[in-house]
Amino acid sequence: MVWDLYDGRGTGLASVRGLPQYFACQMTAGGDEYAQHFTLTPINATLLALATEQ
Repeated sequence: MVWDLYDGRGTGLASVRGLPQYFACQMTAGGDEYAQHFTLTPINATLLALATEQ
């Protein structure tokens, strides 16, 4: 589930190795482009259920 889509995936939810994660695309060193690296933050089942209801 992608929440922010502008010149690629920005933020959203993904399953990583079977576990729900929030992802956020990192910016390049100059801060003007999206890099190909993402920060992953584990989320619990309650938050996943709330997010998928939207």
